[in-house]
Parts: sequence; structure tokens; C-alpha cells
Amino acid sequence: MEVQVELTEDEKKCWFRKKEVPDLASKEMSSTYEKFSLPSKEEGCDELLYMWYKAPQCQQYLEKWVLDRKLVQRVEDLQPSDWFRGKHAEWNRVLGFWTKRKQQEYKDPNRRRLAAKRKEVDEAKKKAKEEGAANEKEDKEEEKEKAEEEGKEKDEEKEKEKEADEKEEMEVDAESLDPFAVEDVCDIGGSQPLFANFGYEDWVLIALRFELHLLCHAFRHDLDDPDRTSFQESHLAFYYQKYFKRPLNLRSFGVDSNNQLVELVKDVVELNAKGALEAQLSSDSPLENFVRLTEDARRDRQLRVDAGDARNALSAHYQLMGNEVQ
Repeated sequence: MEVQVELTEDEKKCWFRKKEVPDLASKEMSSTYEKFSLPSKEEGCDELLYMWYKAPQCQQYLEKWVLDRKLVQRVEDLQPSDWFRGKHAEWNRVLGFWTKRKQQEYKDPNRRRLAAKRKEVDEAKKKAKEEGAANEKEDKEEEKEKAEEEGKEKDEEKEKEKEADEKEEMEVDAESLDPFAVEDVCDIGGSQPLFANFGYEDWVLIALRFELHLLCHAFRHDLDDPDRTSFQESHLAFYYQKYFKRPLNLRSFGVDSNNQLVELVKDVVELNAKGALEAQLSSDSPLENFVRLTEDARRDRQLRVDAGDARNALSAHYQLMGNEVQ
């Protein structure tokens, strides 16, 4: 008995049978598909016949296919540029300054005192430089008067130093300050840095923020292709390894997927409708902005803890620390 085979509507629309094993391996496809083209008479063909579409439609189909491949195909031969290395080196230098010197100065009263005095000296030198011309024109009479009042001025200087020390020891209510309104993230008052309350997880997240931000911009800069300004989230681990020379371990951030990882730092990078990563900050955004964003996120997490949303708020915190929320 002959079996009647009937095709579904979807099968009738399919002109090519898709195979489980591709014709080209991913690496070969990545390095060649942009050069794909249709045959032409300039290549020695006497006549070109297109079975399914007319020649213009075939050309449009190929161009669209290449464009679609750009959105999903990894760039196997992409290499980090000097631009990326410069940005990354600058970040490591500044991050080291924040985590070591400034944080230590704030926690150590003696170092805080020295830091405050250094700042006063720097400000005094700057002011003296600006007013240098005027100071040089002081006449002898003013110098004499100054000498006569030297004893009085010394007493005033001692009083000012005492007031400065008292001012230095004053605690600043950091929680009442808007992180985005702070001019100097290393000193919001009393030599207190904006990141004074950062815990281990905050330093991990500030690094993640910058790395994903830089990765998005480096990809766009180094590839320099207007048709391909970003990459799919499924390729995140590949490009992260290529640029930062280490694997992206999702478990170390307490997440199971790239989507969850991006959700941790959605203030600097997001997934668009096509599933590609998009940076939310410009490539020349000041590095201090990452401190401001991380401090804002830390406060939000703390507010949720205070409101009783401990599991949701602390899951990332404890998993980053290598623990589990009970």
C-alpha cells in the first residue's frame, strides 16, 4: 500500500532542508561569509539564470542574509586594540587607588589627618599660584606690619589647625547626600570617600559594571562596522575571555545566566530587543560615575533589606560572598 505524504504549510514554505551539521564550521563561516557574492558576467559567465527570484531580489536576499549573520555570528579573529588596553589600564590604576589608599586613609584616623593636611597644602599652593603676582607686590610696610602681628597670627594658625582637626573628625551623613551630586568621590567631607561603606560585593559589582561597559564599547571600536555595533548575550563569555584573558564565571556572581548577570548591572548595560548588549553610558564617561552608580545600588539594596525583602535583596550579596541565603 502506497503511503500518501502530505506536507504542512510550514514545510511548504521551506525551500531548503536544514541539516544538523552545517556546511561550514563556525570559525570558517565567521572569516568568509562577509565575502559571499553572486556570480556575475565579469567572471566569465555567458548567462546567469535564477530559478526562484529575479537577479535584484537575489542580491537583496544575499545582502539581508549577510546582515543577519553579522548579528549572530561570532567574530573569531577580533583582537583587543591599544584603545582597549589603555582604558583598561587606567581603570585598574584608579580602582587600585580607591580600594587601597583612599579607603585605608579614611579608616585610619592618622592617615585621614595627613590626607586632610595634604589637601589643605595643595589648595593653598593652588591659591598662591593664582595670586602670585599680587603677593609679590607687597611693600616693606606691609611686611613690617605682618612681622609685628606674627605672634598673633601664630595663635590664629594654631586655632585654625585645631578647628581643622575637629572638622576632620566630624562624621558626614553620607546617606543624606545624592551620589550623583558629589563632586569628589574620594572626599565627600571629613576625608570620607563616597565608597566608605562598600563591602566585598560592591567592589566586585563595580568591577563588573566597568568591564561590561568597556567590553561593549571596545567591541564597537575595534570591529568598526556600522552594521554590527554590539554582540549577542550568548557570545558574552567568548568576548569576555578574548578581551580580559580570563573566563567569565557566572556562579561567582551568584547567577545562572547572562541575562541574570546583566540584570545585576542594568544601570550600565542592557539587552535590547534582539538580545544584544547595549552600553548605557558613553565611552568617555568619567570613571567616578561607576562609584556613584554602585553606591546608589548599595543604598537601594539596603533599603530593601530594611523593608524586609531580605531574600531578594541579599541573594546576590551572600552568593557573591560564597554563601547561601537561608
